Amino acid sequence: YSVKLRNDTILIFVAPGTMTNGRVHATLPPADAYVYTIDSLPEFNTPFTDLPDSLTAWIKFFPQENDIAHVTAILHSDTAKIADSTQTNWIAVASIDVPVQVDEWTQFSAPFQYLNNNTPEYILFAIYAGDAQNSKPFSIMYLDDIELIYHETGIQNKPEEVFNLAVSGNDLII
Repeated sequence: YSVKLRNDTILIFVAPGTMTNGRVHATLPPADAYVYTIDSLPEFNTPFTDLPDSLTAWIKFFPQENDIAHVTAILHSDTAKIADSTQTNWIAVASIDVPVQVDEWTQFSAPFQYLNNNTPEYILFAIYAGDAQNSKPFSIMYLDDIELIYHETGIQNKPEEVFNLAVSGNDLII
């Protein structure tokens, strides 16, 4: 199964189709809305202490006019929110923006940008089917297989003399 997010008109504003593992602070004007982690309430936080390299997601996107879909993840300590120009308590951020129509399932990837060397306590996702502050009605995003990618660590190098390679005809002998 995949997730389908759609922007809809509420009163005179357009609410972006939103998915988060935090809490939504919806307000008017929409530019003042955000999603956030509440560290004291387990239903609004996701403990997380890893250090991933990147964020990937499979996406199809059908924007109206010049809408943009967003998939953002932050690693943070204490309580934090997206969007936050001061990046209070942020440790790292990865953000995928999709500014064009994508008819076929396409994998998008974004590296985590580490802002400091602190150890994260939580991860927060903010996923929108449109520009969070200026969404267009009826833009639709399908989302599947969100994944955190890690650089392989702990692989030991072997001295060169351990490997003996020889080629015999079309075969490689190790």
